Amino acid sequence: MILMVIFGLSTKLVFSQTQEKYINSELEALLAKNQIREADAFLTKKLEKEGELSTLQIAYFNNRKSQVALQKGEFASSLRHAKKSEYLLDPSTTSSLLGETFRAVCFAYIRLGKLDSALIYAEKLQAHSKKTQDPKLRRAALVALGNISMQNLSYQKSLDFYLAALQESKDAGDSLNFKGDYYNVGLAYGRLNDKESSNRYLLEAARRAEKEQVLDLLARCYGSIADNYLQLKDYTRQEYYLVKANQIAEKIGNSQLLAMGYAHLMESQVSRKLWAEAIESGNKSKEELKKRPIIQLEAKVDSLLYLAYKGSGEYKEALANLISYDQLRLQIRSDAQKEKLDQLTVQYEVEKKDLQIKNQEIALEKERATNQLLVTGIVSIGLLGFLLGYLMVKNARTKTLLFKKEKELDLHFDSIKPKESTAITSISFEPSDAEGQLDHQRLFQEVMEFIRTHKLYLDPKFNQQTLVTLFGTNRQYLYEAISKNGDDNFRGLINRFRINEAKRLLAEQLDSEQPLDVSAISEKVGFNSYPTFYRAFKNITGLTPLDFTKELKKDKN
Repeated sequence: MILMVIFGLSTKLVFSQTQEKYINSELEALLAKNQIREADAFLTKKLEKEGELSTLQIAYFNNRKSQVALQKGEFASSLRHAKKSEYLLDPSTTSSLLGETFRAVCFAYIRLGKLDSALIYAEKLQAHSKKTQDPKLRRAALVALGNISMQNLSYQKSLDFYLAALQESKDAGDSLNFKGDYYNVGLAYGRLNDKESSNRYLLEAARRAEKEQVLDLLARCYGSIADNYLQLKDYTRQEYYLVKANQIAEKIGNSQLLAMGYAHLMESQVSRKLWAEAIESGNKSKEELKKRPIIQLEAKVDSLLYLAYKGSGEYKEALANLISYDQLRLQIRSDAQKEKLDQLTVQYEVEKKDLQIKNQEIALEKERATNQLLVTGIVSIGLLGFLLGYLMVKNARTKTLLFKKEKELDLHFDSIKPKESTAITSISFEPSDAEGQLDHQRLFQEVMEFIRTHKLYLDPKFNQQTLVTLFGTNRQYLYEAISKNGDDNFRGLINRFRINEAKRLLAEQLDSEQPLDVSAISEKVGFNSYPTFYRAFKNITGLTPLDFTKELKKDKN
């Protein structure tokens, strides 16, 4: 849902330069610097001491409190303070404070989606601006009428009002409101599908907002530009501007802008039929809207969630979001809504009935499936019990066979020894065309014996380069010797030594009836971590360390 800049984002108020006694210069300075939190705290303290204030001062501070609440996204609070200010003022006065109050009430109603009430106060604001000949109030009335037209889907009328408001600002030399007016005009062009004009005005608004460090407007500009690129199906640029908008929103902690960002992202995902991603973005947007509710945006998110859930086949959730959208739509809609919205409503009503029928069909199908499960349940449980028993017996036999095979492999592994003992310093293993195969076998046997004798595998840092240096050969030749005469590569060979050592330590612990400490053993045999040891043990033996210990105990008994 489009969020219009309703005060032009200018915190310098219409009558801030007047000499009226009720105006507080300290508060006006805070508002002029856009220090909203400080201004809010100041107003709270003042209104806590109403007994010390005059009627005009109470009206003035409530008016300012309303405008601050509006900028914070607290729309109900904004309306409450604005109405209190109006109640305290003489309706026949030409005071600028009354005009500001009409403006505050009008825009609070717009943000709350109560467009009929907003229209009444837009007319009051327009009449008061004519009476006082105040160009800033006249501009505010035009912006209000533009916002109301926008929400009633009368985009051309909205554009006319926004252009007139921009001209008022230019005629009055009110440069502080330029950025807000450019933003509004850009939005209207966007809704009229003139994306080129829309982006031109939005980029100008963003340039001015960045220069003046009005970050919430800057985020809105980037979000609206992203929305334009979404309509143009330029997803790369859409994502670029959307990321910039969300980064600013996170920086200033603005839940409203974050909700808008997620909604824009969701719209892109729905258009590309990325249903799961769209549902995730929609739920994130709804979480942010819980902090700062905006009824129009909630309605948009519900309508998109309806499409996403429907697209993913989750009809129950789709129906729930469609009903929620329908309820919000009825709150927003005024009697002046156009035929297009009525047609859309009829379409959604038809789809709602279709979904209800679909849900009934699903419920009947589930009931039939449940009955079938009841009929076959006892048989399935019996078969499952038999299968589980069979698998347990088979699994036990498999573990026993793996254990016996491992013992045979250990004997083979331990039998690999050189034919004669040779001092390493006298060996030179270099490849030769005539005796290459003989050298490979001899090198492999010497390597096996040396590693076994000196237990080099117990050092976690032991690597292939160590052997290359010790045996005066090269990595390629060592690799060939191991791969041609063994069953694994260098790493697998070292892991086999380590696992054999681990099995020996497990047997020792079992014989001495010590508590089994597999983790400690994994460190002793050269592994850096227990998970690595566990995987190597299972890969080499086919058994876990615990299963191996159980089989070892059975074998001893």
